[in-house]
Amino acid sequence: REGLWMLLAAVGLLLLIACANVANLFLVRATERRKEMAVRTSLGASGRALGGQLVTESALVSGVGAIVGVAAAYLLTGRIAEQASGAFSLPRLESAAVDGGVLVFAAGLTAGTALFFGLLPAFEAVRSSPASTLGAEARGPSRQSGRVRDALVVLEVAVSVVLLSGAALLARSFTALLAVDDGIEAEHVLVGRVNLSGTTYGDAASRSAFFDELLSRIESSPGVAAAGGITFLPMDGLGAATSYWPDDRPPPAPEDRAAADIRNVTGDYFAAMGIEFLQGRDFADRDHAEAPQTIVVNRAMADRYWPDGTALGQRLVINWVDEEPWEIVGVVEDVRTQGPQVEPREVVYINYARGAFFPWLHLTVRATSDPLRLTQRVRQEVQALDPSLPLGSVRVMDDIVGRAVARPRMTSLMMVLFAGLATLLSAVGLYGVLAYTVSRRIREIGVRMALGAEPGDVLRLVVRQGSRLVVAGLAGGFVVAIAGARLMRGLLYQIGPADPTSLVAAGVILSSVSVAACAVPAWRASRVAPMEALRPD
Repeated sequence: REGLWMLLAAVGLLLLIACANVANLFLVRATERRKEMAVRTSLGASGRALGGQLVTESALVSGVGAIVGVAAAYLLTGRIAEQASGAFSLPRLESAAVDGGVLVFAAGLTAGTALFFGLLPAFEAVRSSPASTLGAEARGPSRQSGRVRDALVVLEVAVSVVLLSGAALLARSFTALLAVDDGIEAEHVLVGRVNLSGTTYGDAASRSAFFDELLSRIESSPGVAAAGGITFLPMDGLGAATSYWPDDRPPPAPEDRAAADIRNVTGDYFAAMGIEFLQGRDFADRDHAEAPQTIVVNRAMADRYWPDGTALGQRLVINWVDEEPWEIVGVVEDVRTQGPQVEPREVVYINYARGAFFPWLHLTVRATSDPLRLTQRVRQEVQALDPSLPLGSVRVMDDIVGRAVARPRMTSLMMVLFAGLATLLSAVGLYGVLAYTVSRRIREIGVRMALGAEPGDVLRLVVRQGSRLVVAGLAGGFVVAIAGARLMRGLLYQIGPADPTSLVAAGVILSSVSVAACAVPAWRASRVAPMEALRPD
Protein backbone atom coordinates (compact mmCIF):
# COMPACT_ATOMS: atom_id res chain seq x y z
CA ARG A 1 0.00 0.00 0.00
CA GLU A 2 2.97 2.31 0.36
CA GLY A 3 3.05 3.04 -3.35
CA LEU A 4 -0.66 3.89 -3.40
CA TRP A 5 -0.33 6.27 -0.47
CA MET A 6 2.57 7.97 -2.18
CA LEU A 7 0.59 8.39 -5.41
CA LEU A 8 -2.34 9.82 -3.44
CA ALA A 9 0.05 12.27 -1.79
CA ALA A 10 1.37 13.22 -5.24
CA VAL A 11 -2.19 13.85 -6.44
CA GLY A 12 -2.76 16.06 -3.40
CA LEU A 13 0.39 18.07 -4.15
CA LEU A 14 -0.66 18.42 -7.77
CA LEU A 15 -4.05 19.73 -6.67
CA LEU A 16 -2.28 22.17 -4.37
CA ILE A 17 -0.34 23.56 -7.34
CA ALA A 18 -3.53 23.76 -9.40
CA CYS A 19 -5.29 25.67 -6.60
CA ALA A 20 -2.33 28.05 -6.31
CA ASN A 21 -2.50 28.64 -10.05
CA VAL A 22 -6.23 29.32 -9.93
CA ALA A 23 -5.77 31.66 -6.96
CA ASN A 24 -3.07 33.51 -8.85
CA LEU A 25 -5.36 33.76 -11.86
CA PHE A 26 -8.06 35.22 -9.62
CA LEU A 27 -5.71 37.81 -8.16
CA VAL A 28 -4.56 38.90 -11.61
CA ARG A 29 -8.10 38.89 -12.96
CA ALA A 30 -9.47 40.85 -10.01
CA THR A 31 -6.71 43.45 -10.25
CA GLU A 32 -7.04 43.86 -14.01
CA ARG A 33 -10.83 44.22 -13.85
CA ARG A 34 -10.81 46.57 -10.84
CA LYS A 35 -10.61 49.71 -12.94
CA GLU A 36 -13.25 48.45 -15.37
CA MET A 37 -15.61 47.52 -12.53
CA ALA A 38 -15.11 50.92 -10.91
CA VAL A 39 -15.93 52.72 -14.17
CA ARG A 40 -19.02 50.58 -14.71
CA THR A 41 -20.18 51.18 -11.15
CA SER A 42 -19.71 54.93 -11.46
CA LEU A 43 -21.82 54.84 -14.65
CA GLY A 44 -24.68 53.16 -12.77
CA ALA A 45 -24.12 49.44 -13.23
CA SER A 46 -25.66 47.40 -10.42
CA GLY A 47 -23.94 44.62 -8.53
CA ARG A 48 -26.31 42.08 -10.12
CA ALA A 49 -25.33 43.21 -13.61
CA LEU A 50 -21.61 43.06 -12.79
CA GLY A 51 -22.02 39.66 -11.18
CA GLY A 52 -23.98 38.29 -14.13
CA GLN A 53 -21.33 39.41 -16.59
CA LEU A 54 -18.43 38.01 -14.57
CA VAL A 55 -20.18 34.71 -13.80
CA THR A 56 -20.99 34.23 -17.48
CA GLU A 57 -17.35 34.75 -18.41
CA SER A 58 -16.16 32.42 -15.65
CA ALA A 59 -18.75 29.79 -16.59
CA LEU A 60 -17.49 29.73 -20.17
CA VAL A 61 -13.87 29.28 -19.08
CA SER A 62 -14.76 26.71 -16.40
CA GLY A 63 -17.04 24.83 -18.77
CA VAL A 64 -14.34 24.46 -21.40
CA GLY A 65 -11.92 23.26 -18.74
CA ALA A 66 -14.45 20.75 -17.42
CA ILE A 67 -15.15 19.37 -20.89
CA VAL A 68 -11.43 18.91 -21.57
CA GLY A 69 -10.91 17.29 -18.17
CA VAL A 70 -13.82 14.85 -18.52
CA ALA A 71 -12.72 13.92 -22.04
CA ALA A 72 -9.19 13.22 -20.78
CA ALA A 73 -10.64 11.16 -17.93
CA TYR A 74 -12.68 9.04 -20.36
CA LEU A 75 -9.60 8.41 -22.49
CA LEU A 76 -7.15 7.64 -19.69
CA THR A 77 -9.08 6.16 -16.76
CA GLY A 78 -9.63 2.71 -18.25
CA ARG A 79 -6.05 2.31 -19.40
CA ILE A 80 -4.55 3.52 -16.12
CA ALA A 81 -6.93 1.36 -14.06
CA GLU A 82 -6.04 -1.72 -16.09
CA GLN A 83 -2.32 -1.18 -15.54
CA ALA A 84 -2.74 -0.27 -11.87
CA SER A 85 -4.90 -3.33 -11.18
CA GLY A 86 -2.07 -5.68 -12.07
CA ALA A 87 0.51 -3.55 -10.32
CA PHE A 88 -1.26 -2.99 -6.98
CA SER A 89 -3.52 -6.09 -6.85
CA LEU A 90 -6.60 -4.10 -5.84
CA PRO A 91 -9.92 -5.93 -6.35
CA ARG A 92 -12.17 -4.61 -9.15
CA LEU A 93 -9.78 -1.76 -9.91
CA GLU A 94 -9.72 -2.72 -13.59
CA SER A 95 -13.47 -1.91 -13.79
CA ALA A 96 -12.94 1.69 -12.67
CA ALA A 97 -14.50 4.15 -15.10
CA VAL A 98 -16.01 7.61 -15.32
CA ASP A 99 -19.59 7.26 -14.00
CA GLY A 100 -22.47 9.51 -13.06
CA GLY A 101 -20.98 10.37 -9.69
CA VAL A 102 -17.79 11.58 -11.32
CA LEU A 103 -19.75 13.70 -13.80
CA VAL A 104 -21.84 15.21 -10.99
CA PHE A 105 -18.65 16.02 -9.09
CA ALA A 106 -17.13 17.63 -12.22
CA ALA A 107 -20.30 19.64 -12.82
CA GLY A 108 -20.40 20.80 -9.19
CA LEU A 109 -16.73 21.77 -9.26
CA THR A 110 -17.28 23.67 -12.50
CA ALA A 111 -20.29 25.55 -11.13
CA GLY A 112 -18.52 26.34 -7.85
CA THR A 113 -15.45 27.63 -9.66
CA ALA A 114 -17.54 29.79 -11.96
CA LEU A 115 -19.54 31.28 -9.08
CA PHE A 116 -16.60 31.87 -6.75
CA PHE A 117 -14.20 33.40 -9.22
CA GLY A 118 -16.97 35.25 -11.00
CA LEU A 119 -18.79 36.80 -8.08
CA LEU A 120 -15.81 37.68 -5.89
CA PRO A 121 -14.56 40.52 -8.15
CA ALA A 122 -18.14 41.81 -8.36
CA PHE A 123 -18.48 41.81 -4.55
CA GLU A 124 -15.19 43.66 -4.25
CA ALA A 125 -16.28 46.22 -6.85
CA VAL A 126 -19.62 46.82 -5.10
CA ARG A 127 -17.96 47.27 -1.67
CA SER A 128 -15.22 49.59 -2.93
CA SER A 129 -15.66 53.24 -3.73
CA PRO A 130 -15.09 53.94 -7.47
CA ALA A 131 -13.05 57.03 -6.61
CA SER A 132 -10.71 55.17 -4.24
CA THR A 133 -10.33 52.32 -6.70
CA LEU A 134 -9.45 54.62 -9.60
CA GLY A 135 -7.07 56.57 -7.37
CA ALA A 136 -5.30 53.41 -6.28
CA GLU A 137 -5.16 52.28 -9.90
CA ALA A 138 -3.45 55.47 -10.89
CA ARG A 139 -0.78 54.88 -8.24
CA GLY A 140 -0.01 51.41 -9.61
CA PRO A 141 -0.52 47.84 -8.46
CA SER A 142 -0.85 46.94 -4.81
CA ARG A 143 2.33 45.67 -3.17
CA GLN A 144 0.28 43.36 -0.96
CA SER A 145 -1.37 41.61 -3.92
CA GLY A 146 2.04 41.37 -5.58
CA ARG A 147 3.53 39.67 -2.53
CA VAL A 148 0.67 37.17 -2.43
CA ARG A 149 1.16 36.34 -6.12
CA ASP A 150 4.89 35.88 -5.59
CA ALA A 151 4.28 33.64 -2.57
CA LEU A 152 1.95 31.45 -4.60
CA VAL A 153 4.58 31.07 -7.33
CA VAL A 154 7.21 30.16 -4.73
CA LEU A 155 4.78 27.55 -3.34
CA GLU A 156 4.22 26.08 -6.81
CA VAL A 157 7.95 25.83 -7.49
CA ALA A 158 8.61 24.22 -4.09
CA VAL A 159 5.90 21.59 -4.57
CA SER A 160 7.16 20.91 -8.08
CA VAL A 161 10.64 20.26 -6.69
CA VAL A 162 9.19 17.72 -4.27
CA LEU A 163 7.34 15.89 -7.05
CA LEU A 164 10.24 16.07 -9.50
CA SER A 165 12.78 14.79 -7.00
CA GLY A 166 10.42 11.98 -5.98
CA ALA A 167 9.89 11.04 -9.61
CA ALA A 168 13.64 11.11 -10.24
CA LEU A 169 14.24 8.86 -7.21
CA LEU A 170 11.68 6.31 -8.39
CA ALA A 171 12.93 6.44 -11.98
CA ARG A 172 16.53 5.83 -10.88
CA SER A 173 15.37 3.08 -8.54
CA PHE A 174 13.39 1.41 -11.32
CA THR A 175 16.37 1.67 -13.69
CA ALA A 176 18.55 -0.03 -11.07
CA LEU A 177 15.88 -2.71 -10.65
CA LEU A 178 15.83 -3.45 -14.38
CA ALA A 179 19.61 -3.79 -14.38
CA VAL A 180 19.47 -6.58 -11.78
CA ASP A 181 20.49 -10.00 -13.04
CA ASP A 182 17.61 -12.21 -11.91
CA GLY A 183 19.55 -15.39 -12.70
CA ILE A 184 17.30 -16.68 -15.47
CA GLU A 185 16.88 -16.13 -19.19
CA ALA A 186 13.16 -15.51 -19.43
CA GLU A 187 12.98 -14.99 -23.19
CA HIS A 188 11.37 -17.75 -25.28
CA VAL A 189 10.20 -19.76 -22.24
CA LEU A 190 6.65 -21.14 -22.13
CA VAL A 191 5.25 -22.24 -18.77
CA GLY A 192 2.12 -24.20 -17.92
CA ARG A 193 0.86 -26.05 -14.85
CA VAL A 194 -0.10 -29.73 -14.69
CA ASN A 195 -1.72 -30.98 -11.47
CA LEU A 196 -1.82 -34.71 -10.70
CA SER A 197 -4.02 -34.43 -7.61
CA GLY A 198 -6.36 -37.36 -7.10
CA THR A 199 -6.25 -41.10 -6.75
CA THR A 200 -4.96 -41.84 -10.26
CA TYR A 201 -1.49 -40.62 -9.33
CA GLY A 202 -1.59 -41.33 -5.63
CA ASP A 203 2.09 -42.05 -5.06
CA ALA A 204 5.32 -40.24 -5.82
CA ALA A 205 6.55 -42.92 -8.22
CA SER A 206 3.54 -42.64 -10.55
CA ARG A 207 3.71 -38.85 -10.57
CA SER A 208 7.42 -38.87 -11.32
CA ALA A 209 6.96 -41.42 -14.13
CA PHE A 210 4.18 -39.31 -15.69
CA PHE A 211 6.27 -36.14 -15.76
CA ASP A 212 9.34 -37.97 -17.04
CA GLU A 213 7.37 -39.34 -19.98
CA LEU A 214 5.64 -36.02 -20.63
CA LEU A 215 8.87 -34.02 -20.68
CA SER A 216 10.56 -36.58 -22.89
CA ARG A 217 7.76 -36.24 -25.46
CA ILE A 218 7.78 -32.44 -25.27
CA GLU A 219 11.55 -32.21 -25.64
CA SER A 220 11.46 -34.31 -28.79
CA SER A 221 8.94 -31.92 -30.40
CA PRO A 222 10.05 -29.52 -33.15
CA GLY A 223 10.93 -26.03 -31.94
CA VAL A 224 11.78 -27.14 -28.38
CA ALA A 225 15.31 -26.47 -27.12
CA ALA A 226 14.85 -27.82 -23.58
CA ALA A 227 12.01 -28.81 -21.25
CA GLY A 228 11.80 -29.25 -17.50
CA GLY A 229 9.55 -28.74 -14.53
CA ILE A 230 9.55 -27.08 -11.10
CA THR A 231 7.07 -26.94 -8.25
CA PHE A 232 7.22 -23.12 -7.78
CA LEU A 233 8.21 -20.74 -10.54
CA PRO A 234 10.60 -17.88 -9.77
CA MET A 235 8.90 -14.53 -9.10
CA ASP A 236 5.41 -16.08 -9.25
CA GLY A 237 4.56 -15.24 -5.65
CA LEU A 238 4.44 -18.76 -4.19
CA GLY A 239 6.98 -21.09 -2.64
CA ALA A 240 7.92 -23.52 0.12
CA ALA A 241 10.74 -23.40 2.65
CA THR A 242 12.13 -25.36 5.55
CA SER A 243 15.05 -25.32 7.95
CA TYR A 244 18.40 -27.05 7.30
CA TRP A 245 21.93 -27.34 8.62
CA PRO A 246 25.25 -28.82 7.46
CA ASP A 247 25.65 -32.45 8.45
CA ASP A 248 29.20 -31.93 9.74
CA ARG A 249 28.04 -29.38 12.29
CA PRO A 250 25.99 -29.81 15.48
CA PRO A 251 22.24 -29.38 14.90
CA PRO A 252 21.26 -25.87 16.01
CA ALA A 253 18.33 -25.19 18.27
CA PRO A 254 15.02 -25.04 16.37
CA GLU A 255 14.74 -21.28 16.83
CA ASP A 256 18.29 -20.76 15.51
CA ARG A 257 18.00 -22.83 12.33
CA ALA A 258 18.39 -21.12 8.98
CA ALA A 259 15.64 -21.50 6.37
CA ALA A 260 16.02 -22.31 2.69
CA ASP A 261 13.57 -22.33 -0.20
CA ILE A 262 12.77 -25.86 -1.39
CA ARG A 263 12.16 -26.48 -5.08
CA ASN A 264 11.47 -29.84 -6.74
CA VAL A 265 12.80 -29.94 -10.29
CA THR A 266 12.87 -32.49 -13.05
CA GLY A 267 13.98 -32.83 -16.65
CA ASP A 268 16.20 -30.11 -18.07
CA TYR A 269 14.79 -27.38 -15.86
CA PHE A 270 18.06 -25.51 -15.42
CA ALA A 271 18.74 -25.51 -19.17
CA ALA A 272 15.17 -24.49 -19.98
CA MET A 273 15.39 -21.50 -17.62
CA GLY A 274 18.94 -20.59 -18.56
CA ILE A 275 20.28 -21.05 -15.01
CA GLU A 276 24.06 -21.35 -15.06
CA PHE A 277 25.90 -24.19 -13.32
CA LEU A 278 28.87 -22.87 -11.35
CA GLN A 279 30.09 -26.24 -10.07
CA GLY A 280 29.19 -29.87 -10.42
CA ARG A 281 26.37 -31.35 -12.44
CA ASP A 282 22.65 -31.53 -12.98
CA PHE A 283 20.51 -34.43 -11.81
CA ALA A 284 20.98 -37.52 -13.95
CA ASP A 285 19.40 -40.93 -14.45
CA ARG A 286 21.66 -42.37 -11.76
CA ASP A 287 19.91 -40.14 -9.18
CA HIS A 288 16.96 -42.54 -9.04
CA ALA A 289 14.82 -43.37 -6.06
CA GLU A 290 17.20 -46.04 -4.72
CA ALA A 291 20.37 -43.97 -5.18
CA PRO A 292 21.93 -41.79 -2.46
CA GLN A 293 20.02 -38.59 -1.87
CA THR A 294 21.46 -35.76 -3.97
CA ILE A 295 20.66 -32.06 -4.20
CA VAL A 296 21.70 -28.96 -6.10
CA VAL A 297 22.14 -25.70 -4.16
CA ASN A 298 22.50 -22.09 -5.23
CA ARG A 299 25.46 -19.74 -4.87
CA ALA A 300 24.02 -18.09 -1.74
CA MET A 301 23.93 -21.45 0.03
CA ALA A 302 27.45 -22.42 -1.08
CA ASP A 303 28.95 -19.03 -0.17
CA ARG A 304 27.37 -19.06 3.27
CA TYR A 305 28.97 -22.28 4.44
CA TRP A 306 31.72 -23.03 1.93
CA PRO A 307 33.05 -19.73 0.56
CA ASP A 308 36.29 -21.47 -0.44
CA GLY A 309 34.43 -23.35 -3.21
CA THR A 310 34.31 -26.77 -1.52
CA ALA A 311 30.52 -27.18 -1.51
CA LEU A 312 30.55 -30.24 -3.80
CA GLY A 313 30.35 -33.43 -1.82
CA GLN A 314 29.18 -31.69 1.33
CA ARG A 315 26.01 -32.94 3.01
CA LEU A 316 22.98 -31.07 4.29
CA VAL A 317 20.27 -32.14 6.70
CA ILE A 318 16.95 -30.87 5.35
CA ASN A 319 14.14 -30.74 7.86
CA TRP A 320 11.38 -31.88 5.53
CA VAL A 321 10.40 -35.55 5.67
CA ASP A 322 13.31 -37.06 7.57
CA GLU A 323 16.73 -35.95 8.70
CA GLU A 324 18.77 -38.12 6.37
CA PRO A 325 21.64 -36.03 4.89
CA TRP A 326 21.58 -35.02 1.22
CA GLU A 327 24.77 -34.78 -0.81
CA ILE A 328 25.48 -31.65 -2.86
CA VAL A 329 26.29 -32.57 -6.47
CA GLY A 330 25.90 -29.14 -8.11
CA VAL A 331 25.96 -25.41 -7.45
CA VAL A 332 23.93 -23.05 -9.66
CA GLU A 333 23.73 -19.28 -9.97
CA ASP A 334 21.38 -17.38 -7.68
CA VAL A 335 17.83 -16.80 -8.90
CA ARG A 336 15.63 -13.98 -7.62
CA THR A 337 12.79 -16.23 -6.52
CA GLN A 338 10.69 -13.51 -4.83
CA GLY A 339 11.30 -10.71 -7.33
CA PRO A 340 14.19 -8.62 -8.62
CA GLN A 341 14.06 -6.27 -5.62
CA VAL A 342 14.47 -9.11 -3.08
CA GLU A 343 18.01 -10.37 -2.52
CA PRO A 344 18.46 -14.09 -3.24
CA ARG A 345 18.42 -16.40 -0.27
CA GLU A 346 19.45 -20.03 0.08
CA VAL A 347 17.69 -22.47 -2.26
CA VAL A 348 17.81 -26.28 -2.28
CA TYR A 349 16.79 -28.03 -5.52
CA ILE A 350 15.60 -31.61 -5.01
CA ASN A 351 15.11 -34.10 -7.81
CA TYR A 352 11.36 -34.66 -8.24
CA ALA A 353 12.01 -38.40 -8.53
CA ARG A 354 13.44 -38.40 -4.99
CA GLY A 355 10.95 -36.07 -3.39
CA ALA A 356 7.64 -35.56 -5.18
CA PHE A 357 6.39 -33.48 -2.28
CA PHE A 358 3.70 -31.77 -4.37
CA PRO A 359 1.37 -33.32 -6.97
CA TRP A 360 1.89 -30.54 -9.50
CA LEU A 361 4.68 -29.15 -11.62
CA HIS A 362 5.07 -26.04 -13.70
CA LEU A 363 6.36 -27.11 -17.08
CA THR A 364 9.15 -24.88 -18.43
CA VAL A 365 9.69 -25.19 -22.16
CA ARG A 366 12.40 -23.20 -23.94
CA ALA A 367 11.44 -22.56 -27.55
CA THR A 368 13.67 -21.76 -30.48
CA SER A 369 11.28 -18.98 -31.57
CA ASP A 370 7.92 -17.71 -30.29
CA PRO A 371 7.09 -19.83 -27.21
CA LEU A 372 3.32 -19.37 -27.54
CA ARG A 373 3.41 -21.39 -30.75
CA LEU A 374 4.22 -24.45 -28.63
CA THR A 375 1.10 -24.12 -26.48
CA GLN A 376 -1.05 -26.40 -28.58
CA ARG A 377 1.74 -28.94 -28.94
CA VAL A 378 2.34 -29.13 -25.18
CA ARG A 379 -1.40 -29.39 -24.54
CA GLN A 380 -1.65 -32.25 -27.03
CA GLU A 381 1.15 -34.16 -25.31
CA VAL A 382 -0.58 -33.78 -21.93
CA GLN A 383 -3.89 -34.98 -23.41
CA ALA A 384 -2.14 -37.89 -25.12
CA LEU A 385 -0.94 -39.22 -21.76
CA ASP A 386 -4.14 -38.43 -19.85
CA PRO A 387 -7.19 -36.85 -21.58
CA SER A 388 -8.61 -35.81 -18.21
CA LEU A 389 -5.70 -33.51 -17.39
CA PRO A 390 -5.79 -29.85 -18.41
CA LEU A 391 -2.80 -27.63 -19.05
CA GLY A 392 -3.40 -24.61 -16.83
CA SER A 393 -1.81 -21.21 -16.21
CA VAL A 394 -0.24 -21.05 -19.65
CA ARG A 395 2.05 -18.00 -19.81
CA VAL A 396 5.41 -16.90 -21.04
CA MET A 397 8.13 -16.34 -18.48
CA ASP A 398 8.66 -12.80 -19.74
CA ASP A 399 5.19 -11.90 -18.47
CA ILE A 400 5.93 -13.29 -15.01
CA VAL A 401 9.16 -11.32 -14.78
CA GLY A 402 7.37 -8.23 -16.10
CA ARG A 403 4.62 -8.57 -13.51
CA ALA A 404 7.26 -8.70 -10.78
CA VAL A 405 8.31 -5.15 -11.69
CA ALA A 406 4.82 -3.92 -12.61
CA ARG A 407 4.30 -2.06 -9.34
CA PRO A 408 7.56 -0.04 -9.38
CA ARG A 409 7.05 0.61 -13.10
CA MET A 410 3.52 1.89 -12.57
CA THR A 411 4.51 3.99 -9.57
CA SER A 412 7.44 5.53 -11.45
CA LEU A 413 5.37 6.34 -14.53
CA MET A 414 2.59 7.94 -12.51
CA MET A 415 5.06 9.99 -10.49
CA VAL A 416 6.80 11.16 -13.67
CA LEU A 417 3.41 12.13 -15.09
CA PHE A 418 2.42 14.06 -11.97
CA ALA A 419 5.82 15.73 -11.78
CA GLY A 420 5.55 16.76 -15.43
CA LEU A 421 2.11 18.28 -14.87
CA ALA A 422 3.34 20.05 -11.75
CA THR A 423 6.29 21.52 -13.63
CA LEU A 424 4.03 22.67 -16.43
CA LEU A 425 1.62 24.33 -14.00
CA SER A 426 4.50 26.01 -12.17
CA ALA A 427 5.87 27.34 -15.44
CA VAL A 428 2.42 28.66 -16.37
CA GLY A 429 2.07 30.32 -12.98
CA LEU A 430 5.51 31.90 -13.19
CA TYR A 431 4.87 33.08 -16.73
CA GLY A 432 1.51 34.56 -15.74
CA VAL A 433 2.95 36.50 -12.81
CA LEU A 434 5.87 37.89 -14.81
CA ALA A 435 3.70 38.72 -17.81
CA TYR A 436 1.26 40.57 -15.59
CA THR A 437 4.09 42.36 -13.77
CA VAL A 438 5.61 43.46 -17.06
CA SER A 439 2.26 44.76 -18.26
CA ARG A 440 1.89 46.81 -15.06
CA ARG A 441 5.43 48.19 -15.32
CA ILE A 442 5.25 49.30 -18.96
CA ARG A 443 5.55 52.97 -18.03
CA GLU A 444 8.50 52.29 -15.71
CA ILE A 445 10.24 50.28 -18.43
CA GLY A 446 9.55 53.03 -20.93
CA VAL A 447 11.12 55.59 -18.60
CA ARG A 448 14.17 53.38 -18.03
CA MET A 449 14.70 52.94 -21.77
CA ALA A 450 14.13 56.65 -22.42
CA LEU A 451 16.86 57.37 -19.88
CA GLY A 452 19.31 55.11 -21.69
CA ALA A 453 18.64 51.58 -20.47
CA GLU A 454 19.54 48.93 -23.04
CA PRO A 455 17.17 46.07 -23.97
CA GLY A 456 19.59 43.72 -22.26
CA ASP A 457 19.24 45.65 -19.01
CA VAL A 458 15.45 45.32 -19.15
CA LEU A 459 15.78 41.64 -20.02
CA ARG A 460 17.97 41.02 -16.98
CA LEU A 461 15.60 43.03 -14.79
CA VAL A 462 12.64 40.78 -15.57
CA VAL A 463 14.65 37.55 -15.47
CA ARG A 464 16.15 38.58 -12.13
CA GLN A 465 12.68 39.05 -10.68
CA GLY A 466 11.59 35.61 -11.85
CA SER A 467 14.85 34.02 -10.72
CA ARG A 468 14.37 35.25 -7.16
CA LEU A 469 11.03 33.46 -7.01
CA VAL A 470 12.49 30.28 -8.51
CA VAL A 471 15.49 30.24 -6.16
CA ALA A 472 13.25 30.73 -3.14
CA GLY A 473 10.99 27.91 -4.32
CA LEU A 474 13.96 25.62 -5.01
CA ALA A 475 15.43 26.22 -1.57
CA GLY A 476 12.18 25.44 0.21
CA GLY A 477 11.43 22.53 -2.10
CA PHE A 478 14.80 20.86 -1.52
CA VAL A 479 14.30 20.94 2.25
CA VAL A 480 10.84 19.37 1.99
CA ALA A 481 12.00 16.89 -0.66
CA ILE A 482 14.88 15.59 1.46
CA ALA A 483 12.60 15.20 4.49
CA GLY A 484 9.76 13.65 2.51
CA ALA A 485 11.99 11.24 0.58
CA ARG A 486 12.59 9.29 3.78
CA LEU A 487 8.96 8.19 3.61
CA MET A 488 9.73 6.60 0.23
CA ARG A 489 12.55 4.44 1.56
CA GLY A 490 10.53 1.24 1.22
CA LEU A 491 9.91 1.95 -2.49
CA LEU A 492 13.54 2.51 -3.42
CA TYR A 493 16.08 -0.04 -4.60
CA GLN A 494 19.81 0.66 -4.32
CA ILE A 495 19.05 4.40 -4.12
CA GLY A 496 19.16 6.44 -0.93
CA PRO A 497 16.34 8.91 -0.14
CA ALA A 498 18.85 11.79 -0.14
CA ASP A 499 20.21 10.90 -3.57
CA PRO A 500 22.05 14.02 -4.82
CA THR A 501 21.65 13.08 -8.48
CA SER A 502 17.86 13.09 -8.19
CA LEU A 503 17.85 16.45 -6.39
CA VAL A 504 20.21 17.99 -8.96
CA ALA A 505 18.11 16.59 -11.82
CA ALA A 506 14.94 18.07 -10.30
CA GLY A 507 16.64 21.43 -9.84
CA VAL A 508 18.06 21.50 -13.37
CA ILE A 509 14.75 20.53 -14.99
CA LEU A 510 12.73 23.04 -13.02
CA SER A 511 15.31 25.79 -13.50
CA SER A 512 15.38 25.18 -17.25
CA VAL A 513 11.60 25.29 -17.52
CA SER A 514 11.47 28.38 -15.33
CA VAL A 515 14.04 30.19 -17.47
CA ALA A 516 11.91 29.42 -20.51
CA ALA A 517 8.84 30.76 -18.67
CA CYS A 518 10.74 33.96 -17.81
CA ALA A 519 12.14 34.39 -21.31
CA VAL A 520 8.92 35.38 -23.09
CA PRO A 521 7.86 38.21 -20.71
CA ALA A 522 11.47 39.38 -20.49
CA TRP A 523 11.80 39.49 -24.28
CA ARG A 524 8.54 41.40 -24.58
CA ALA A 525 9.71 43.89 -21.96
CA SER A 526 13.00 44.44 -23.80
CA ARG A 527 11.06 45.23 -26.99
CA VAL A 528 8.98 48.02 -25.42
CA ALA A 529 9.20 51.27 -27.37
CA PRO A 530 9.61 54.25 -24.97
CA MET A 531 7.16 56.46 -26.91
CA GLU A 532 4.47 53.76 -26.87
CA ALA A 533 5.02 53.05 -23.17
CA LEU A 534 4.79 56.71 -22.17
CA ARG A 535 1.76 57.49 -24.33
CA PRO A 536 -1.22 58.32 -22.04
CA ASP A 537 -4.17 55.92 -21.96
